[in-house]
Amino acid sequence: MRALRVTTIASSALLAVLFAGGCTSSLIYPPTAGKALARPDVSPCPELMSDAMFVVARTNKNTTEECVIFNLPTGVQSTVWNKVQTRLGSRAAQPVRAMTASDTVAFSVEQIRLNGGKAEVDVLYVDRGVWQLATVHFTGGAFASYASDGISRWVIPANAPTANDPRPAEAAAIAQVQSVRDAQNAARANAAAVSVVVERTEVASEESAAAASAPDAQNPN
Repeated sequence: MRALRVTTIASSALLAVLFAGGCTSSLIYPPTAGKALARPDVSPCPELMSDAMFVVARTNKNTTEECVIFNLPTGVQSTVWNKVQTRLGSRAAQPVRAMTASDTVAFSVEQIRLNGGKAEVDVLYVDRGVWQLATVHFTGGAFASYASDGISRWVIPANAPTANDPRPAEAAAIAQVQSVRDAQNAARANAAAVSVVVERTEVASEESAAAASAPDAQNPN
């Protein structure tokens, strides 16, 4: 029992050392050459993206929009968009929705970087009509959730982001598939109904022909 306890304590200590030493360092999303890829669908990435946009929105004194419009990097799964929207909605005072192609303002996550117990998230936002970049800094790790401990605003004009929400296209594709299935089911039902009508018509014709050719029992002549 003592050996098992010592092994457990040693293992825990080793995990802490490995984490602090950068075992999870240099993870990044979107993909960048020479860097290990972070998975946006795996914690803490969804939480970091949501919290970074919330921090920028909360500290952006020029925001007068009636809702918080958010955007995530291209390639992020729809399930992550749902998680981020739910988390943002639970914290923001205004309604939350995803950016569309016609939007001219938004809070757009451009990059996530994880390095041991540190994390950074770059967020584009609009300040007095100009797109600019902010970097939100976080501290946390394997045994504690990440918390924001600062924000750097880079007062340099940036290009407007592209709306990346995959959910409308996915919903349209699902609707199209369902439409095809409905049309196929309707065609099968219609073919079955026509078959029944034809069968009944043939039976009625056969019965009519049989009745016409049968001797009239009531007329012996």
